[in-house]
Amino acid sequence: MAVLPVHNIIAVPDAIIYLKSSMYQKLTGRYPKSDDRVTLIITKEDMRKEELKNDSFYPIGITGIINEVNENGYLTIHLQNRVDIKEITVFMDHSIDIVVEKRWDIEDLDPEYAETRLAALKKEISKISEDFQWGAGMSSIVDAWHNIGEIAGAFSPWVSLENEERYAILAEDSQQKRFDMIEKMLYENLEIIKVRAKARTAQEEDYQKIYKENAIKKQMEYLQKELDDMHPENVSDLRKLEIKLEESEMNETARAEGRRVLNRLKSEGSSSAETGMLTDYLELLTALPWKKEEGRVIGLDEAEKILEADHFGLEKVKKRIIEQIAVMQLTGKQAGSILLFVGAPGTGKTSIGQSIAKALGREYVRVSLGGVRDEADIRGHRRTYIGSMPGRIIDGIRKAGVSNPVMVLDEVDKLSQSYNGDPASALLEVLDPEQNFSFTDHYLNVPYDLSDVFFICTANTMDTIPEPLLNRMEVIPFQGYTPIEKMEIAKRHLLPKAMDAVGISPDRLKISDETIDKVISEYTREAGVRGLKKRMDLLCRSAAVRLVREEQQSVKEKQEATEESAQTSVITITPENLSEYMDAHPIRQKNVRETAKPGVVTGLAWTSVGGDILYIETMLTKGDGKVTITGQLGDVMKESAQIAVSLVKDMFPDKAEAFKTNDLHIHVPDGATPKDGPSAGITLTTALASLISGVAVPPTVAMTGEVSLQGGVNPIGGLPEKLMAAQRSGVKKVFIPKDNVDDLKDVAEEVRGALEIVPVSETAEVLKALGICG
Repeated sequence: MAVLPVHNIIAVPDAIIYLKSSMYQKLTGRYPKSDDRVTLIITKEDMRKEELKNDSFYPIGITGIINEVNENGYLTIHLQNRVDIKEITVFMDHSIDIVVEKRWDIEDLDPEYAETRLAALKKEISKISEDFQWGAGMSSIVDAWHNIGEIAGAFSPWVSLENEERYAILAEDSQQKRFDMIEKMLYENLEIIKVRAKARTAQEEDYQKIYKENAIKKQMEYLQKELDDMHPENVSDLRKLEIKLEESEMNETARAEGRRVLNRLKSEGSSSAETGMLTDYLELLTALPWKKEEGRVIGLDEAEKILEADHFGLEKVKKRIIEQIAVMQLTGKQAGSILLFVGAPGTGKTSIGQSIAKALGREYVRVSLGGVRDEADIRGHRRTYIGSMPGRIIDGIRKAGVSNPVMVLDEVDKLSQSYNGDPASALLEVLDPEQNFSFTDHYLNVPYDLSDVFFICTANTMDTIPEPLLNRMEVIPFQGYTPIEKMEIAKRHLLPKAMDAVGISPDRLKISDETIDKVISEYTREAGVRGLKKRMDLLCRSAAVRLVREEQQSVKEKQEATEESAQTSVITITPENLSEYMDAHPIRQKNVRETAKPGVVTGLAWTSVGGDILYIETMLTKGDGKVTITGQLGDVMKESAQIAVSLVKDMFPDKAEAFKTNDLHIHVPDGATPKDGPSAGITLTTALASLISGVAVPPTVAMTGEVSLQGGVNPIGGLPEKLMAAQRSGVKKVFIPKDNVDDLKDVAEEVRGALEIVPVSETAEVLKALGICG
């Protein structure tokens, strides 16, 4: 007799089970034949035949006989009697041998009761079958069932029962209880089938409604499109917005919000108070560039030519921009590091943004942040407010018309705070590449991708920029221009633009290089070229007045003398007649003094408009050792003065008595200008040493550096600007901290060539070089 291990089937007397012939052969090791007897043993777990062991089976099985083996590869087994498994052995070749004994039923089932219940069950099955497509063929199958065991076998693959529950039916000895168990199981599963059928029917009805609705909508859209094409002049504004909304390449979140607002606008009509606000929102939503622009190949040589053509100098800045373009080419990204251009006004920070956009072949948009104090200026106002509008970032994107413009955020150092929030904090999300791919403007209320925008920020100083915002940007300093660079900028850019603006052709106005040089040296005092541009404009306007007067005079003389033609006037501006064209007096430049006095030393300072020189003046008067410091000095500079006093007392112990019997006065002109910073430490110390020793320091010698209480000279900032100021003011020799030597590479060659630069690390080195001490 074959032994067939099975799992998760309802194996009860009179049931008929179906099985693949190949599976039967694999599990029993025998080829199936009709009328072969087989014993089914139930496994406790769902296991492969190779994993079966002696204790893997329940103690009750059931015998059966193979009724049929068909050509389609299936066989049927008619189950007969239950058996107790006395012994079971699983051999090494995975074959199974058993010793069984028939297990007798308790015959307590009333045949009439069973017949009545069976008829009711068959009727219920037939009734449920009518709701299915295969219900017509089901009646003959139901009529062929003669006992509940056959029904249990037929439903075995479809009922929701665990393996233990199925075995419990087989293990029940009472025929009555077994009948009740099978009946209860079948009715429960018939109810599940009814519920599923109802749910499926309801779902199909819903689908039919959706399909019908979509079909009607498509027909309406097609018909509406045909009408719009036939009469475009009759298309309403609302319909135009709807067309734009559907044709836009916005993300699904934005499209869903747009449809919601559009449906609300349709339902409320044109007379609603919110119609204007809803229409403005939809116009913004559809006007934004949602399409992701494709990156283009950018030739580095071409980019360099554009930058060189538009700006003279700024070599370090141009080099960094070319590096950025190269990185973008290699990474395939359309944006890189957030750049922060820091420098004095007029040094080209904003205008170079236009050149970068031109070099990249992108749109340029500028957003001015000076004086912004409301967070809503960055993130936008919520639409619940009257007069709400999008933030400046989204508004700039709309004006640019593309999703990857070069956006210059101008004057980020002039953001301020108020009770309306902190706009600098709102910029953190905008300038963070990890967050700005889903920037959400309060007005727009849907995420917008800013990751392709090339952000450039500008500032005059970093002191007022919050540290978290500063950390997100790469700082690129813009040094001031040298006189030679200003000369070239004036000749190449400023003067031609000024002449073109007033309508003067190049052959009618001649301005020599000496004249431009005099304008730079005597009529401007700045690190940038903004003032120089104004002076060039002034010269051209003055020349325009003279040209027009001369032409009018020539026309008048022509009419009187009846000459055939008059000569074209030409204006020549020279250093000698420059004052005739300028409506301003020359700027009083700060130059080095002609005479040297003990206690007065030339220092160097950094300002927001570049560098400048200043004088440290000291004086001893009869008194009791009091120290007076004037000149609107800040706390840091006052501390430097106190360190200088202590240091000089220590270096000149024989002069200590002079500090006790005299009052010391330290003054830094100009008195109306606030001053602060540590870089005047070495200058203060040298001035006091000069005063106490009586040795005068030449005015053409200047110095800068922070001094420590031990006499060390520490590094400072702004060295290029300070050295330019020194060269401009007539200084010949400059002492700088030794640790600042690396900063000399940022100083123009003409400035380095004009100055004798002496690096020092100790105060004593300066005093020794000046002959103040041995």
